[in-house]
Amino acid sequence: TVDNVARHAGPGASAWVLVEDDGDRAIVTIRDDGVGMAAGRMERAATEGRLGLAVSVRGRIRELGGTVTVTSRPGAGTEVELRVPR
Repeated sequence: TVDNVARHAGPGASAWVLVEDDGDRAIVTIRDDGVGMAAGRMERAATEGRLGLAVSVRGRIRELGGTVTVTSRPGAGTEVELRVPR
């Protein structure tokens, strides 16, 4: 998903990665201050055959018993949170 920031967040966008271990699970949060995404963008990308975050990342995390949460809106950047049980 850091690669997605470089590809999609826009020129000059910054990214931050936070890794946490709360004992029961590992949590990785990737946040950027880029252009953000419009509602439904990931779903449209998946229907167009671009698997990326909508399918590939979610599928891998789901196989580990985890979850992926994406928060984004146009002009407000994007935050992706990956939670995986230990």
